[in-house]
Amino acid sequence: MGSEKGFYIVKETVLGEEKGYLLKLDRSNRHLVVLCQVERSRLHDHFSIRKDFDPTPYVMFEEAKAFSCIFGSEKNPTPEGTFRVEFKTTEECVSGYYSASV
Repeated sequence: MGSEKGFYIVKETVLGEEKGYLLKLDRSNRHLVVLCQVERSRLHDHFSIRKDFDPTPYVMFEEAKAFSCIFGSEKNPTPEGTFRVEFKTTEECVSGYYSASV
């Protein structure tokens, strides 16, 4: 995934079928970054690239928001890698912690 000033380029085969948004955990700045899909033509707004370059196999994203966040510790680190949303629900669970009264 390439980036410059909040602009990200992802190869289609990495994303699979679902597109629209990406979430990026910025560990160095302790932020969760929300990226929104934009038109492929935006590539030329951010990079000086030859006009005949074919961006078809890529999806372009721009940073929409960034939130301060916390993540795993040394003993229980946040996993690294690219993940896909497999299931969506209206219920929320912020962490794996449940009080004894539940």
